[in-house]
Amino acid sequence: MNTNTPHVRLVAAALGASLPLIANAAGQDFTIDSVASSTAGSLGTLTTTDGSLIGDFDADTNPGGTQTRPGFFGGSGNNPIPVSLDISTDTVLDLNPAGAFGLDADTSALTFTMDGLMADLLNGETVVTTAGLELLFSTFNTVNPSSIYPGGIPLPVEIEAGELSTIMITQTGPMDAPGVLIPQLDNSWILAGAIPAQFTIAGSGFGGAGFEPAPSVFMLPITGTYVIDGDGGATVTISLDLAELSNTVDTTDLPPLPEFPFALPTLGGDTASVLFSLALTSIAVNAEGSMNLVATADAAGCNAADVTEPFGVLDLSDLSAFVNAFGMQAPAADLDNNGVYDLTDIQLYVTTFLAGCP
Repeated sequence: MNTNTPHVRLVAAALGASLPLIANAAGQDFTIDSVASSTAGSLGTLTTTDGSLIGDFDADTNPGGTQTRPGFFGGSGNNPIPVSLDISTDTVLDLNPAGAFGLDADTSALTFTMDGLMADLLNGETVVTTAGLELLFSTFNTVNPSSIYPGGIPLPVEIEAGELSTIMITQTGPMDAPGVLIPQLDNSWILAGAIPAQFTIAGSGFGGAGFEPAPSVFMLPITGTYVIDGDGGATVTISLDLAELSNTVDTTDLPPLPEFPFALPTLGGDTASVLFSLALTSIAVNAEGSMNLVATADAAGCNAADVTEPFGVLDLSDLSAFVNAFGMQAPAADLDNNGVYDLTDIQLYVTTFLAGCP
């Protein structure tokens, strides 16, 4: 930019300063606006397990309980039956997420870094999720009540709907490389990068059992816009494809699930009371849809003239940033917010600059 234009000379004369062009770097804390932000789509999970089931009979505490025995008929005692159990959930998402993150945008180097992203999709709410079981087992029979369960054929079992109480995206560390800023004509920048993140879900009520698989860990692509507002604050809009959250969780080091009771339907319409002991073999998360986050940051400086680091000090970097914005007719220089870039904006800036920081 030519620093010898009439407007620039006017500002310089008013402040008695020369005008080196200094990079505009700004680190700000952003708060996600839950009213303006949205998540729309669906979230499904499929958890597979191997283990066993056994009747809840106990000679001392529950002598009238269910006993399980291998084979179609006969047998004695209460015996564990090998099983595999697939647990599926499906949740419709129509949410207004909340959260926060830090963004350091260098509009001279055209790079940015993000830290501390925390997006709470539920924002304190819970959502109902449909759930189902598919049980595969060896042939067994039960006593109290008496029933036969032919093995080798998956048995679909309906269970009560559950609730998801946690759906969270959390940044797990610094970016491997700075993101890119692509300048536009209206004092805005397109941003693109990737952050290391984890996706966490948890819920309860699934047939009496809780649901809290290990978090999925992945690189999350970030795309959106960065806009410097006229008052020195900023707005960031981020678009996320929920399909990026789809993942398979490594279950190698996960402990077995806690033993849980279940009312198993019988051919006669009664229910057999059994206890499941299961170890996780796989967890798959499938997400579809989109999430749009709109986040804002207040001006970091002590007043409207303090627009660049170091904040709390009015110096040539602030003046240079204003001159650049004025020369480009960018919103950051329209201090009276009337869409016109004229001497009134310059006078307002000069007055604010000379007032100094408290």
